[in-house]
Amino acid sequence: MPENNIFSLSKKLALITGASGKVGFRAAAAIVDAGANAIITCRTLGTAKEICNKLKLINQSAKLYPMELDIADPKNIQNFKESLQESKFSIDFFLHAAIFRPEFKKDSTNSWDSIIRINSFAFYNLTKFVCENMSDRGGSIAHISSIYSHRSPDFTIYDNTSMGTEATYPFLKAGEEALSWYFSSIYASKNIRINSIVLGGVFDNQDKEFIKKYIEKVPLKRMAKLEDIDGTVIFLASDASSYVTGSSIILDGGLISRI
Repeated sequence: MPENNIFSLSKKLALITGASGKVGFRAAAAIVDAGANAIITCRTLGTAKEICNKLKLINQSAKLYPMELDIADPKNIQNFKESLQESKFSIDFFLHAAIFRPEFKKDSTNSWDSIIRINSFAFYNLTKFVCENMSDRGGSIAHISSIYSHRSPDFTIYDNTSMGTEATYPFLKAGEEALSWYFSSIYASKNIRINSIVLGGVFDNQDKEFIKKYIEKVPLKRMAKLEDIDGTVIFLASDASSYVTGSSIILDGGLISRI
């Protein structure tokens, strides 16, 4: 992209958590393809290195820094923060896509405390740390949220399937969005923008019956593709979104407009 293009990420440094997940990796690929350098974090350093090798195939000139970050381990989070400080990285964009979800699609009553505690601590701790890193020059922060932070699930779409949504998920995502609004107000004076990317259903070879019932509710008549995330991620990472903060950008094909 030309250097004067407001969507260009050339010379910017992005920090991406959860880069080994489908959404996290796709977002990382879009950011690197748009010219950014990136700090890639995964639960293990080996996985982070593997992700960096894949991203190098997209942009060989990108500077990629694999780092270990296990959001379920407070000591590991502290070590990660100290490593970033020692490296003197100046972060321009932070995308938080990591989530600790050990009982995905199952009832979470028995693990409510650990799921909420681990995810909320990581989100708060890392976001505050990055805000402090950006405080002398500004920057942009985004996290991956869900339409279930705005609307209750329609459980009929899960009938006769093995799928579902545990109670911790909408509770957690709604809390993360509220905290994003809170931080966006506090750090606006530092020119730090903080927003949420609110996803509807993303196609992942789900149960055919679920897909059929889901897309009947979507005005665009399809589930999201991973590439549908690219534009919003690049927009929020770039100067094109210089006047956007405290917002929840909804990518759901129009689903919640009908609910």
